[in-house]
Amino acid sequence: MQLVAFRGATTTPDTQPPTAPASATTTVISSSRIDVAWTGATDNVGVTSYRVERCQGASCATFTEIGTAATLSYSNTGLSPSTSYSYRVRATDSAGNLGPYSPTASATTPSGTSVPSPPTNLSAAPFDDVRIDLSWTASPSTIAAYLIERCQGAGCSSFVQIASVQSTTYSDSGLQPSTTYRYRVRAIDAANNVSTYSGVASATTLVASPAYAGQWSAVRTWPNVAIHAALMPNGKVLSYDIETTGQGVEVWDPATNMFSAVPYPGGDLFCSGLVLLPDGRTLVVGGHISNYVGLKGATLFNSSSQTWSNTGSMTYGRWYPTATVLPNGRVIVLSGAMNGQNNNADIPELFDPATGIWTQLNNAALSLPLYPHAFVLPNGNLLVTGSYEEKVVTRSLNVSSQTWTTIDPVAVDGGSAVMYLPGKVLTSGMGTAGGADITGIPSASTSYVLDMTAPVPTWRQTPSMAFQRDYHTLTVLPDGSVLATGGGTTTGATDASTAVLAAELWSPLTETWRTMASMQTPRLYHSTALLLPDARVLVAGGGRNAGVGAPPQSVDRFSSEIYSPPYLFNGSRPVITSAPTNLQYATGFAVTLGSGSVGIGKVSLIRLGSVTHAINMNQRFVPLTFTQAGNTLTVQAPANANIAPPGHYMLFVVDSNGVPSVAPIVKIQ
Repeated sequence: MQLVAFRGATTTPDTQPPTAPASATTTVISSSRIDVAWTGATDNVGVTSYRVERCQGASCATFTEIGTAATLSYSNTGLSPSTSYSYRVRATDSAGNLGPYSPTASATTPSGTSVPSPPTNLSAAPFDDVRIDLSWTASPSTIAAYLIERCQGAGCSSFVQIASVQSTTYSDSGLQPSTTYRYRVRAIDAANNVSTYSGVASATTLVASPAYAGQWSAVRTWPNVAIHAALMPNGKVLSYDIETTGQGVEVWDPATNMFSAVPYPGGDLFCSGLVLLPDGRTLVVGGHISNYVGLKGATLFNSSSQTWSNTGSMTYGRWYPTATVLPNGRVIVLSGAMNGQNNNADIPELFDPATGIWTQLNNAALSLPLYPHAFVLPNGNLLVTGSYEEKVVTRSLNVSSQTWTTIDPVAVDGGSAVMYLPGKVLTSGMGTAGGADITGIPSASTSYVLDMTAPVPTWRQTPSMAFQRDYHTLTVLPDGSVLATGGGTTTGATDASTAVLAAELWSPLTETWRTMASMQTPRLYHSTALLLPDARVLVAGGGRNAGVGAPPQSVDRFSSEIYSPPYLFNGSRPVITSAPTNLQYATGFAVTLGSGSVGIGKVSLIRLGSVTHAINMNQRFVPLTFTQAGNTLTVQAPANANIAPPGHYMLFVVDSNGVPSVAPIVKIQ
């Protein structure tokens, strides 16, 4: 029998109305037409349509419904010249619930004078893999600007305005490689009279070079669906599936591409939390009895002997918990469903690897959604920024005093998160709307950063991703950039039609995203991503969901793909010929490079990853200061365990061309 990890269907009548569209705008097209557009509303089930109302005259207040729209725009035709009109919009759902109105948007049609002539001879030509250049012949009329519209895909028809220019050329950049775009242009005069459209011109961006977009490997068959994965100190990857007997648990050796089955018969570890202890063993907490009913048990996996051993039980069963290694080497476990939906474990528990004893933090009780995003701060406190399910108010926990402090009362959404520098967090996309598996709910492309080293930390929105994503995973890379892989444009957990195949790369310097090469396999719900010591990224899994909402089927992805970022195509790699295997805090150490290594620009530690359900519970990027004398680097280890909690890290050197070495795995304590 196939298990699922999504909340079940409900027969409760839907009485919750949609939210109000946050804004509405009007665009005067001609003396007889005004176009209305608005931002989308949200609904617990899904918005089905929007009702558009209008009133006539300055300061009018008597609105009448004039039409409905399934999209976020409406064209109101047959209007009178030189007349003011006001519009408002509200959403409705399949149960007939009506949401509140949007803000009112008003416009006045121009007098019935003649409209400008359209531009002609529109042409489009690719410049490179992310840019298309446009040109056209000017309108013979006196005009104020040209309005440029674009749609994506061969034969597309849903055009959106992207620019307004006064010249007869335009360069459209930030596009996707190997993608067709269609364009049209119209003229507008000073009185807001708009011409008809030019002809449509189309072009396809060039194929991206690996030095720009990276490169994906061929798809490799795996014996399990890698729902959970952890990089271990020996460089091998532990992964486990929906059931952890038989081939449900595997160890993959990247050096040989061989698998070893390491079944765990003591319970089902599906939907657990996992993290690497300071001594290198993998701690797995909680697991699956049934949906929203978690195991109390905890178990350890030894990568050297490839054996399992139990290590006592928690007080509370936990399904979808988060585990985090603290500066003192202990592990804190947050949230997880105990014995039913919305019945999560509010009391954190601490695990002491030295004694195997669990302790409850009764005074630190806090209700958190499933799989909260937790990070150790440079002051030693624990930061919670979001969750797998939904956005939360950002708080920090002083573990010693068992007190929570609100950092930013404004909650921001983010389906995945990463601490890209000590104390600095990036979150992007959308949580799963409370576990809803519904294709009709759109995900988000938004990104936010939080700087906990600032005097007053607050979330700050940064440029969005190119794609809406849910179920995606953020992975920090050796050069400090962050890779987004997988996910979909809706909360449809395993709807391959919504899958985003292109990766995206975020720069911490510009805080912008760049579209990378596309993988071959949809990686949505239950997919994973891990940075490997060779600086490539393993992406695997996806599926294992019977489909509580749409779609009704799930394709289980018994496979992986490996992504080589652009930095691996920018020249020869620096080579580390020797480095210590053990590091001490606040102590210098020597790294010797091969004779062919060029000047080094960065040295960093990245903690070995352990990932499931879009959150890597173990990864952490720590930049290191260094000096170079010939082929020898003198590197300063992190100042303390708050910056780099004890355990195993990959040690990368990155040359002045941005090319990383293969990393030895070192232990800091």
